[in-house]
Amino acid sequence: LIKEFFKNILNLNARACVSVLYLILLFLKSREIGALAIMLQANRYVFKETHGLESDAIQLVSNNIGLTTIGIQYSNLPVKNCLMDSSPDKFLIFSDLYKTIFSDKYFSPHEFIVTGYPYRNVQNFVQAPAVKLRKELHNKGVDLIIGYFDENVLSGKFSLTNKDHHYDEISQLAKLVLSNSSTAVIVKPQFVTNATKNLYHKDPLIKKAFDTGRLFDLCRGQDRRNRLYPAETALICDICVGNLLGGTASLEVAVIGNRSAMINPYNVDAPWVNLLSDQNIIFGDL
Repeated sequence: LIKEFFKNILNLNARACVSVLYLILLFLKSREIGALAIMLQANRYVFKETHGLESDAIQLVSNNIGLTTIGIQYSNLPVKNCLMDSSPDKFLIFSDLYKTIFSDKYFSPHEFIVTGYPYRNVQNFVQAPAVKLRKELHNKGVDLIIGYFDENVLSGKFSLTNKDHHYDEISQLAKLVLSNSSTAVIVKPQFVTNATKNLYHKDPLIKKAFDTGRLFDLCRGQDRRNRLYPAETALICDICVGNLLGGTASLEVAVIGNRSAMINPYNVDAPWVNLLSDQNIIFGDL
């Protein structure tokens, strides 16, 4: 690997250099996490973040140290995504519908086990803060509370949810709040870095809507991912809107029995979309 790295530097092959560095990190992590499993005398390794470095690294050594690996689906993924693929011994999934999403002819978990949605009881743990915030909004004269789930805002010409598209949707929600004094909109960002206030704090329209106290972000945690569950947003709101491109948050809202609508501006064709086609749930855009 070291020889390949220096050879690629001499050939000015930046992509290959990065690939070699990733391989070195992968091998180092597999030694580290494998040693930890041996020290703990572990016989199972359970992971949720299939795209994490550790989740791939453990697969390199698990057979050699007698470790059964178990992956847990957490994303309502509509299309195949190589970053989300994994090859654990057992993969716990929401439904048989997702087998085609998380498997390939040459790369697949060894066994799928259908368990249903793993967070279907989370509303029991977020009821109190949700009821409190809903009551505060009602005391301000609000009689319609809408939840909005974004997708990760990415840069570059190949991104789907770019900043321009995200700004367009947030602007529409801001206008809605400013034109309806009895309406509130809660934005639940997928990532803290994409919080509306972080991205558009200088925009006069969005700032004006924020100043009403009826447009705001719901975030928890200091790291990159927003640690707040979609269920908490659902319990505050009368209806929630998410993008079919992701759809995990929308699924959680529906599972706990609250109203959930989806927009599909990118015309994604998910394997489960036929279940919703005649339900007046999916719309072309916001």
